[in-house]
Amino acid sequence: MTKLCIASLAIILGVSCAPTEALPPPPGFAVNACKNLPPPPPPSIKDDPACKLFSWPLSPQAATEILKRTRMFTQTGIYYSGEPPPQIAAFNVLLDQADPVSFFDDIAHDGGAAGRLYALAAFDLLDRHRRDALVATLQAEQGVVFTQFGCSGMDEAVRDVVDVVLEQSYGTYFREAKGRTYSYFTRPANICMQATVGGAPIVDPR
Repeated sequence: MTKLCIASLAIILGVSCAPTEALPPPPGFAVNACKNLPPPPPPSIKDDPACKLFSWPLSPQAATEILKRTRMFTQTGIYYSGEPPPQIAAFNVLLDQADPVSFFDDIAHDGGAAGRLYALAAFDLLDRHRRDALVATLQAEQGVVFTQFGCSGMDEAVRDVVDVVLEQSYGTYFREAKGRTYSYFTRPANICMQATVGGAPIVDPR
């Protein structure tokens, strides 16, 4: 997925990029015997630590752990129904705190690639110097992060997602989704398929 396609998906949910045509292997290339096997399914939000740790309402400590441990960087609405993911709830819970910078400092220092991208979105709103320092760190990374934009999920180079977060003002984009996200998670069931209301787990009845 190109940066242009990622940026478009940040605005329009459910739009996926057209796959590129595969080139034949060069002469003499040893073809894998498993070439006809289907690729593994992409990660599901229900299996991500963000869902496994989620309960509503979220404490700042729980929200921090969600963003530190999540392996997915998402939009404000994912899959075909555009449901809010728990990462966006956690992001907004931390921004609601009196000292959000300290929580995002923790995530930027100890979080995985996805968590540090959420910290970058927060620092873009909160602290320009922290933002610039984290940009330098993330752009030096050689790894990938799984992104779920609308119904399209795939691995992307971390450095490419950094550019999208800043160019598309994802901090503002995430913050504008606060009301919708909070309202969604007050329901007795949600995208994680098990909601917690008053500490009691409730299985999604759908």
